[in-house]
Amino acid sequence: MSQKFYTIKRKYDQKDLILIDQKVPKQIDPEKPESDSFKTGTSLKSIIKNPSDLIFKTKYNNLTDYPASEFGFKVISQKMKNVFEKFIDNEVEFFEVEFEGNKKIDEKYFLMNFLNLQSAMDYDKSDFLQISNGEIIEIDKMVVDYTKLENQIAFRLKEVEHVLVINDELRQAIEEANITGIKFKELEKYKYPF
Repeated sequence: MSQKFYTIKRKYDQKDLILIDQKVPKQIDPEKPESDSFKTGTSLKSIIKNPSDLIFKTKYNNLTDYPASEFGFKVISQKMKNVFEKFIDNEVEFFEVEFEGNKKIDEKYFLMNFLNLQSAMDYDKSDFLQISNGEIIEIDKMVVDYTKLENQIAFRLKEVEHVLVINDELRQAIEEANITGIKFKELEKYKYPF
């Protein structure tokens, strides 16, 4: 194993920024059956044209760089976006969002869409439950196949597509930038559901 990988999780306090509702195109709305575009690493450039396409209702007292979302959207601050852009460019899309809520937010925030969908699991050595359509509904023990991850920096985990994974170098850069609202878990310790 030459490099460690980490899942990105939100670190949330009750007073932190939270996205409680959204007005988004139906192709990425998790409450609509046609919303698969957002989960599969597909480009959203043909769907999202301007910030008014992505309006999130919020409540907060404290701003964070990686706000919690009741719908799983990966919305990040300009500060966090700057860190990601130093490491990856064509593997991620950023779309500016608008907020409506209890307080005005002057900082820019972006929907982050990872395009790189990568398998990381050693299927022979891992302990998981897969249903007949191929969907993995449970991972009790993740054994990582590092041969699949050579030269990877950041990606969506193919086995569980809403999970974002980054390498150790990017994790260190995020920590050094004092990004708030985020925590990491070693990919080898990942379980699903949490």
